[in-house]
Amino acid sequence: MSGVCFVYYLRFWFGTAWPEARVGWTPYNGHQFFDYVAVWLEYTPWFALLVWEGLRTGRIKAPTTLNPIQGSQ
Repeated sequence: MSGVCFVYYLRFWFGTAWPEARVGWTPYNGHQFFDYVAVWLEYTPWFALLVWEGLRTGRIKAPTTLNPIQGSQ
């Protein structure tokens, strides 16, 4: 996670470089782009790796199909 800490500082750069203009193909200005796009790019790989590692080591149980509820007997 410390390898992507520099991404946090991009918020200030986006806010300075594009304070009012749209960033690329998105409808967001600098700060909005960071809040709605860059944060997902920063954290998604990290959390995906955590989930994958949990499934791989067995710490997280993979979802199984549930048995249907049986009526009272």
